[in-house]
Amino acid sequence: MTVQHQSYLELKKDTDEEFSRRALLYNLKCLENNVRATARVMMCSPHTVYRAIIRKRDEKDLSDSSHRPKRKHPHHLEDEKERIIVDYRKKTKLGKRCLRYFIFQK
Repeated sequence: MTVQHQSYLELKKDTDEEFSRRALLYNLKCLENNVRATARVMMCSPHTVYRAIIRKRDEKDLSDSSHRPKRKHPHHLEDEKERIIVDYRKKTKLGKRCLRYFIFQK
């Protein structure tokens, strides 16, 4: 058994996250489940190794999950409201502050 000496980040960039996590787990097995030694060899943090172990234990897919935001921004306007405001601004030619004041008056 040989140990991979390429960093986890380089491996992730060159291939994909699933392969790099498999290599991380393989190195962990080669180093007799020594998390800190695996992290040192793969040039990553022990937290990264623990996350790979948890993903493997939970039998989840080893690839990354989505990075999309789970919730909308607190100041997000629905498309319809935004369209109404833009149309009203074009119609009245009011600036941002005056338009805001006028809307709150209504």
